Amino acid sequence: HSYSKVSIKLVKSLAKDFGLGEDFSKSIAKNLFSRSEQDKSVVYIADGVKDHCIDSIGAERMKCVWSGVKIWEKSERDNFYMLTQDGMQIIEPFITKRRVELSRSELKSVLNTLGREVPLETFAPATRDAIRALAPGSLVVSLKGGNRNLKLPIVINYTDNDALKLIWRYRKGLEQAPKVKIKSLLTALDGI
Repeated sequence: HSYSKVSIKLVKSLAKDFGLGEDFSKSIAKNLFSRSEQDKSVVYIADGVKDHCIDSIGAERMKCVWSGVKIWEKSERDNFYMLTQDGMQIIEPFITKRRVELSRSELKSVLNTLGREVPLETFAPATRDAIRALAPGSLVVSLKGGNRNLKLPIVINYTDNDALKLIWRYRKGLEQAPKVKIKSLLTALDGI
């Protein structure tokens, strides 16, 4: 598969959902690609790689096997584009919507249940209301009162089941990385 530009329609839809403004359109959107016609995943490719491996004369003779950082991944089951943990690191400064703050205990409950849903009923009423005001999809989650040198925000998905679910994928060979990162966050939260 070769890389192709992500459709303008999809970029506009994601920009609207996440509140990505003009700066995103100028600096990031032009570098969004996919390896399938269905845009199953949206990858950010840096300018230098894009210039030499995609846009240059003769680039079609080169086989670019894998490049870039996956920003969004289509969830067929949930019917939305999930923001990835790595991708959020790139576009987080541009995100103005879908941001939520959790208390220390709420954040710990989600971190302790990697891959499983945590019902919103277990959260404080103000948190439930803030999340329920949004459509299901990825949320950029921070700690109430400030992130206090923690490596936050992180991405947590709001599901159709009225629950939060932490999904953290890594490439083959790095399967333990999410658990290590989560343990680090939990340890840091215990110290607060």
